[in-house]
Amino acid sequence: MSGFSAAWLEARADWDNAALSPEILARLAAWSAQRRSPLRIADLGCGTGNGLSVLDEVIMVPAGWHLVDADPGLLDCARRRWPGRTGSTLRLTRCDLAQADLDRLLAGTDLVTAFALLDLVSAEWMERLWRALRCSGAAVLAALSYDGRLSWSPADPLDGVVRDSLNRHQRRDKGFGSALGPVATSALAHRARAAGWTVLVRRSDWILHSPGNRVGLEMLFDGWVSAAAELHPGLGPELAAWRERRLGEERLVVRVGHRDLLALPR
Repeated sequence: MSGFSAAWLEARADWDNAALSPEILARLAAWSAQRRSPLRIADLGCGTGNGLSVLDEVIMVPAGWHLVDADPGLLDCARRRWPGRTGSTLRLTRCDLAQADLDRLLAGTDLVTAFALLDLVSAEWMERLWRALRCSGAAVLAALSYDGRLSWSPADPLDGVVRDSLNRHQRRDKGFGSALGPVATSALAHRARAAGWTVLVRRSDWILHSPGNRVGLEMLFDGWVSAAAELHPGLGPELAAWRERRLGEERLVVRVGHRDLLALPR
């Protein structure tokens, strides 16, 4: 799968934490309080371990954490981040999720978590994940999946080009095959509801202000401009000017649409 740098994951961590749906976290806390201890949790594409840090405050029982990522440097970051609650354990697995045997990887798991991962995967990989969830009987929290909504205030004439380019680019291969992109959460929710699972989907938008996290904003805008320029090579100078103009605005507000999904089996 395509990797992300530790610098980017750390730059976006505060945005992620502020965006996560309080309702879904509360529902997960209530569910976990009724489960056996330790709760066996697999965090797919764990990155630097920010999801672990958040959920350690939410899960109401000791947990056996299994963190999975392809990048050994990110796994090392996640190891250092683990709070080490009494009764909990930590296991790390270096694994390319695109090629993983998910049935085997998730066997015996009670909860599967994935932060900012679902929109990167293909329909075929989603089917593999769903089969593994059904086989293991694990619940799933798929948080912070991009859903195609992107807006800036005040508006700029080039905003639509950037947004449309990003949404097209999100459907390209991210290492799993052609990505589901903005429809990923709906695709998993449909499967879970059809199987009679309890499914909760809520918005978890980034709402970003400039000035603010300057480093994060620059990295975010660089990614958007790169995606747009790849699809519209003739607009390179205009896109570069859009980036500078936007980053220079003192009262810019950016909304990046995400969705959180919690699916609980019967």
